[in-house]
Amino acid sequence: ANRMLYLLAAGALHGVPGAQGVWMTKNIEPESLDAFHAPVFNYHVLGMFDSGTNLMNAVGLANYQKIDESFYKCGHHEWNGEARCLWKHMPPMDESDLGFRTVIDNHIAALKKLNHSVVMMVRNPISHLASWKKAPYQLHSCARNKKWDVILETSCDMDKPPRWPDDMVFPTFKAPGLVEVWNSYVRSYVDIAKAHENAMVMRYEDLVLEPEKSMKIFADFAGVEIPENFSAFAGA
Repeated sequence: ANRMLYLLAAGALHGVPGAQGVWMTKNIEPESLDAFHAPVFNYHVLGMFDSGTNLMNAVGLANYQKIDESFYKCGHHEWNGEARCLWKHMPPMDESDLGFRTVIDNHIAALKKLNHSVVMMVRNPISHLASWKKAPYQLHSCARNKKWDVILETSCDMDKPPRWPDDMVFPTFKAPGLVEVWNSYVRSYVDIAKAHENAMVMRYEDLVLEPEKSMKIFADFAGVEIPENFSAFAGA
């Protein structure tokens, strides 16, 4: 418990430059917007499991139009040693196998040339670890059906998803414990934000508690306007 509280104090993103959010934009032909009242933006979201990536997409879709989804969709064939797409949960650490940090850096640099930006979602470590314990996704080896004292000391291997072909490459990593999984992801996202002017970090809690303010922050960052009739929920 003390270790987790220390992690919370040391890992919180208060005061971290750029720890907010950003929209991704793309140049398109004006006539393609005639049928829409909402502005069009492409944006890409990165984040660990249960960090708010789906919520971020939902809030975006409630207020903006999206186009050109093909750049972001990942299929099994695209992981066969080439990683031609940017999977939202891709391990951003240098120690991940096959050098996926390099893959992320290259993709974000390519996105910048398209006038796109990236938002990387992070979450309070105590609530995030509790969420992983309940639904560990690819972290079964160190989180499923274990007590906290065991979880904090169990080495983590990121498992392949169910039904993933054995001959297909999957981005994995090893960590000395679940706490270090969180630390590694967040530390790497902060480093990425510092290295790329079109990438920023957003806290899940900020988006939940103040969705319009959070959207305004990264909309301003990208030089776009937030809709007058802002909606915090898709379909609202």
